[in-house]
Amino acid sequence: MTTNENISGDGELQAGEVLLSEISPQARILELARLTPLDYELCREAEAKALTLRVRALDNLVAASRPAAPDDDADPFADIDPWDEPVDGAAMADDIRARLKAHVVFGSPGDADLAAIWVIGSYLMDTWRLWPKLMITSPTKQCGKSTLLEVLDAMVCKGMIVSNTTSAGVFRAIEAWHPCLLFDEADTWMKEDAELGGILNCGHTRRTARVVRVVEKAGELVPVPFSTWAAMAIAGIGSQQDTLMSRSIVISLRPQAVIGNRSAASLRPSRTHVTNPSPDCAVGG
Repeated sequence: MTTNENISGDGELQAGEVLLSEISPQARILELARLTPLDYELCREAEAKALTLRVRALDNLVAASRPAAPDDDADPFADIDPWDEPVDGAAMADDIRARLKAHVVFGSPGDADLAAIWVIGSYLMDTWRLWPKLMITSPTKQCGKSTLLEVLDAMVCKGMIVSNTTSAGVFRAIEAWHPCLLFDEADTWMKEDAELGGILNCGHTRRTARVVRVVEKAGELVPVPFSTWAAMAIAGIGSQQDTLMSRSIVISLRPQAVIGNRSAASLRPSRTHVTNPSPDCAVGG
């Protein structure tokens, strides 16, 4: 603490110290704000007296001067700037299709076309009245389902790969971040969860994409609506619940899906080349 007690017997200041009177109150408060909570607690009363402040007033000033704590609820997605010139929708769809086919082997030629158009559609969720899930199936493991999700994650709007979750996790994530949810390993955890199936099914149309839960606010229980409107891709072996399958575009993958030594991560630098198409972009030519 920089007070008169730091003056040595010969009347000189110890090295590196100055009188409190020579430090502005604001500067001292900033110094106190850098202390650990324990160190501040040990000196707060003496510091308040030296600054001729009430202890509570000093606490408030120090708290206001501390750096803001990280926001755990902050949007985890980086902002994506629109492309700086008009985008040819058909050419963009062709480019997306080529990138998808470079990493996985689709069950039929049209599957790559469907996946490419679905990627573009993930940026237009504010436009659609109805938007189907993308159901990615394979007859066995090691057909490239996880690889395809990584490639999709590099190109869709706010992609978020999820390998397990609950119904509450889905609607709270959608309400907070509006992501494109990419569910992996769905055959191991999704099919038998009836509540989760209901959450996914109700998000088929914008008008029905809502659930209500009771939440405590200010000590009272109040009903709160949560959105379930989001683009979703589901990857797993075999099929899912009948209703979910009927509300999905179903594509299939074949074994030996990884081509050469290319990886999904290599798509990240060019992500903005295929993002933010305008609602009137011509996908079909």
